[in-house]
Amino acid sequence: MIYIFDNLTDKIDFATILVYILESPSDHKFIFTGKDKIFYDHLIDQPKIKGYLATYYPNLKQKYTELLSNKLVFTLDYKKCVSDLKNQKYIIFGTTPNKLDSENVFSTKLTKKCAFVFGSENGLSKEKKELLSKLVHYPLKNASFLKLRHIFPIVYGINMHKQFKPIRLK
Repeated sequence: MIYIFDNLTDKIDFATILVYILESPSDHKFIFTGKDKIFYDHLIDQPKIKGYLATYYPNLKQKYTELLSNKLVFTLDYKKCVSDLKNQKYIIFGTTPNKLDSENVFSTKLTKKCAFVFGSENGLSKEKKELLSKLVHYPLKNASFLKLRHIFPIVYGINMHKQFKPIRLK
């Protein structure tokens, strides 16, 4: 599974994603577009992010960047990133709060060749959405939208659940 984050700048969103990256299976990849690696290297060194990670990993002596390096990809060009994945036969899903133009994420058919795109705090532009295969939404009950730090774990959890066959109890 591949997760793409476009123009991510929020420190808490970034720290939340880092926890999932550290815990994710080795075949999962996380691509950050719109900003260069130097931006994210600087972000990960921020006291707020280090403190957030220390909450979950108080005994971790190794540098976080060493643990994350094999799962992270940085590219400035969102369009090229999505096009390259499509050329490799990936289905590219974009997340949106808009129920009218999207499919419920729970009914989405997933394969190993799927990628999910998450926009910045302002969401994905119309031009960026047009490059995607499908848009999916989480069926909200009372909220009109969720921040990235909330929707990413939900989508991630749904994907992890769908990768495993259910156990039938007798």
